[in-house]
Formats: sequence, C-alpha cells, structure tokens
Amino acid sequence: MFGPDFPFPFDDWIAHPAGLGSIPEERLGEEVAVVGAGMSGMLAAYELMKLGLRPVMYEASHMGGRLRSQQFEGAPSGVVAELGGMRFPVSSTAFYHYVDLLGLDTAPFPNPLAPGSDSTVIHIEGTTHYAEQPDTLPTLFQEVAQAWADALEGVGFTRIQDAIRARDVATLKSLWNNLVPIWDDRTFYDFVASSEAFSKLSFHHREVFGQVGFGTGGLGLRFPELDAGDLPCRDDQLRREPAPHRRRRRAGTPRPVGARGVKPYLLAGGHQPGIAALWRHQAGCSSNSPRRQWV
Repeated sequence: MFGPDFPFPFDDWIAHPAGLGSIPEERLGEEVAVVGAGMSGMLAAYELMKLGLRPVMYEASHMGGRLRSQQFEGAPSGVVAELGGMRFPVSSTAFYHYVDLLGLDTAPFPNPLAPGSDSTVIHIEGTTHYAEQPDTLPTLFQEVAQAWADALEGVGFTRIQDAIRARDVATLKSLWNNLVPIWDDRTFYDFVASSEAFSKLSFHHREVFGQVGFGTGGLGLRFPELDAGDLPCRDDQLRREPAPHRRRRRAGTPRPVGARGVKPYLLAGGHQPGIAALWRHQAGCSSNSPRRQWV
C-alpha cells in the first residue's frame, strides 16, 4: 500500500512488464524452499515460478494461512466465519493486483451502517439502539462521530488522503513530516483527548468512542484509524465472497512465462509438511554444493 511512511508504488513494480527481476540461465529450474503457505508464501512461490524457479512449499497447517473460510458444525449451509483477514481496503492496490489476476469475486464489506449492511444494533450501558441510517442514531453517537471526523481534519487527514491518492510524494512528505515530531511518541488516546473537537465534549463522549468501536469495524466507518499504513481510503472496503460461493470469474490463468514446472504435489493442491529444523550444509550454498537438508 502506498502510504505516508513508505511512499513506494509496489503495485506499479509488481505489474511492470519487465517483471521483478531475472535469473541467470544456468540457475533456471532450481528448487527454492518457501516456508509457510500463507498469502505471502503463496505469492512468493508464484513470483518465483514467473522467474523460472521451482518453489517447494512447506506448511505445518492449512494452505492459505489465515485467509480461510470456515463453516461450523450445526450452522446453516453457506454461513461461514472468516478466520483471518476479511476486510480489504481498495487502497491496498498491490493486494488487488493479485485479486484481479486470479479473477476473485469481491463485494462491499457489511460494516455497521455501511452500504453493504442493512442495519446495525448497538448495545451499550444496558441500552440497545437499532438503526438503519447514521442520522437515526441517538444524538450522542452522532456527536462522537462528528468529533472524530473533526479531530482528523485537525491534522490534515483529507489533504494526506488526497496526496496518497494522487501519489504526490512531495506534498505527502511535507504533511507527514510535520506530524511525526508531534505525535511519534504520544498515544492514540492523547490524540483523541487533546483534540479541539473532543475537548468541547464530555468524558462520556470519549468513553462511547472507545466502547462502540472505531476503525474498520467502527460505527458506519465514521471512525477511520489514525495509522500510517491505513490512512488512505479506509471508508471503501471489500470482502472476498465466502465459500462455497467464492469462485473464479475466469476459467484459469496462463502459466507463468519461464517457469519450468513445479512439484506435482504443489499442482495438486498439496504441500510438504512443516519444517522442524533447518541448517546450512558445511559446503556452503554454491550451485555446486550438496543440497540443503530439511528435517
């Protein structure tokens, strides 16, 4: 994700026609161990195949790591729980490069009072509140939501977002460099409590702000997190279609150019077991040295 703390366009890099790099001709087809078959490991294996290498994946548990949909015994058919990541802001452009490449279906995430959700229920301090629109919530919640929006604008949130969307590094650096010395060693609560917007309200407003929730799971996404990596587009998120409805829009993807194939168990959806120990052979790791040993 292109962000203020590291404004590097990873999505442009991974999509470049020249690829991520090159391998000497004499090294093509060599096996490379990939430890862990989560999203990072799977993507590493894919890119290694594109370079012309043969990834061998080692995984002690499930392929896919924490990205896993689980249906629980006794639950109605099609009702699943996501055991890992489930919200994916569209600003995660490198992530969506691979989503589009695989043709995965996505849909708006049903955050409370967001377009993907019909209604929400808030139970706090023994009282239950039901709402279908933000303006039908009690005044207290609306005041908290507005205070949070105003607090963010007090540190130039919209200008930072605009600079990120435009990939204007000079403007982003100027805005961010002004904030870091002020807030680098201060707490999130300090930011909320000392903001002009919350200073005008009661302590109870701050309590509600913390109890109801904020960030990606917050009330109508009116409470985006103040985090260097999460600043852009927090109010625009998608989810994967849960199993069994998740499907590929395309029948398949072309085999990576230059790949000389992978292990049959990888093609079949399997993997090697988890690694208990690993070490470097005393002869070193030159192309003429004995193969590394795995336990």
